[in-house]
Amino acid sequence: MSLPTKQFPPPDSWEEFESLCADFYALEWKDSATQRHGRQGQPQGGVDIYGRPDGKNYTGVQCKKKDIWPPKELTTDEIDQEVAKAKTWKPGLKHFVIATTASNDKTVQAHARAITEAHKKEKLFAVRIESWKEITRRLAKYPDLLRTYGYLPDLSHATQQAATAIADETSKRVLAGLSDASLNQQQSYISDAQQNAGLTEALERDLAARYDRAMRRSFLPEAMATDEYGSVADIACEPPYTTVAPDLRRAIILRAARSAAVRGTLEKAEELLTIVQTVPGAESDRLARARVLERRGDIDGALALIRDRTDADSRSTVLNIILRHRGPEAALKWFADKQLSVRDLTTNGLRTLAGAHLKTEDLDALRSRLEELSTEQFNQGPYFRFLRAIVNMASVLPIPDRDLAF
Repeated sequence: MSLPTKQFPPPDSWEEFESLCADFYALEWKDSATQRHGRQGQPQGGVDIYGRPDGKNYTGVQCKKKDIWPPKELTTDEIDQEVAKAKTWKPGLKHFVIATTASNDKTVQAHARAITEAHKKEKLFAVRIESWKEITRRLAKYPDLLRTYGYLPDLSHATQQAATAIADETSKRVLAGLSDASLNQQQSYISDAQQNAGLTEALERDLAARYDRAMRRSFLPEAMATDEYGSVADIACEPPYTTVAPDLRRAIILRAARSAAVRGTLEKAEELLTIVQTVPGAESDRLARARVLERRGDIDGALALIRDRTDADSRSTVLNIILRHRGPEAALKWFADKQLSVRDLTTNGLRTLAGAHLKTEDLDALRSRLEELSTEQFNQGPYFRFLRAIVNMASVLPIPDRDLAF
């Protein structure tokens, strides 16, 4: 049974309408990498939102918010203008959707169909118009999204209160039962609870130790052939470990998704991204989604997803993507333009930075960077001590002989 949506008013602002559409189409297309294109003021090629519903070909969405009163409708001229812009969008579209808050109109629908037929001959994208009525009809499948945008009441607080009340009442009854039970029964209950708590704690320690080991080993050249993170994620998904703190499990699975994407196993990365949606936790999946976009070849999309974030992990990932796809000079320029220091990067980010300096054969700059590392950073990445020794040795050699040190 679907929810009644015909009374849902469209969002007040175009920003909220575009945001709602981005979230809606991500769910419709089952593509977690769906995202808004660029930002206000940038040329967008007629595309506000893009994604890959079939995992291969792009679909673009242009959002057209119209006034409710006095009512304004979408026109065929507007459609032609947006279609012309969409033809310039790179790397090209398979489908182009104009999502509008305007009402259904048979004239514009017929116009879109005519464009689609003409495009078939030119092997261009199909065009369709989706009105607010059509969008809200399909929104009914996603009550969580409706709650996010205020179309349904958020009952989570009331639900939590009810759950707490039930838990309190259950505890009272259990305690009452315990007080009536024999001493042996009470001891048995307590012993079972202690054993369960002890087992969960042991599993959590084990999983945390495996994750820490994977992080340390992933930095060693001899361990790079093995996907250490993937192995730990497989364990984290096993039934005995579902009682472990979800924040830890989520962090492990997200890291494994990133690792899988970097290693080229896109299907595994997407599978892990799907799994992690069921694991609650504070850590964002943005970095994993960026790596998936990178593996798909959408470098600009990957960078757009994380370029404005200022945490060390995001900055390190941006630096790595630029190095991998645009070269060491571009990576070092970005690092300098952002006025960053070695303290702004993770251990993996430092390795990327060192790699960029090595590729440009600037040993003096690399030596200077290594001297800036803190004791904690050296402890987290012992490899840097070894690298510093080699760089110091190479620096005293004649320039033609410096390659002998590496």
